Amino acid sequence: MEYLAEPVRHVAVATTSRRYFDRGILDRTHVRFFTERSLQRLLAAAGLVVVRRTATAVPIYHVVPPRWHGRALAAMHDVSAALSRGLPRLLGYQFVVLAECGHRDGRTE
Repeated sequence: MEYLAEPVRHVAVATTSRRYFDRGILDRTHVRFFTERSLQRLLAAAGLVVVRRTATAVPIYHVVPPRWHGRALAAMHDVSAALSRGLPRLLGYQFVVLAECGHRDGRTE
C-alpha cells in the first residue's frame, strides 16, 4: 500500500494538515513548505528575482512497488514529467527555482 502514501501526503498538504511522515513531501526533515506565492514573497524579501522556474514530476519510482519498475513505468514517468512542466500548478510535485540578485527596477546583477 506504499504506492497510496504519496497521494495521501498531497491531500495533507492541500488541506493544510501538518502531519509529518518518514518520507515524501511531508518528511520530518523538511524545514518549511512554500506555496508559489509565499516562495515569491520570500525571494523578493531577500532581494532575489526568479530567472527560471520549473516543476518536477511525482517520483513514480518511489510510489509504486519495485516489481512494476521497467520500460512502461519509465514511459509513464516521462509523460508525467512533461505534464508537470506543462501544467506545473496542477501536476507539479515541487518547484525548482533559479533566482539571482535583483533590483526594484527589474535589473539583475
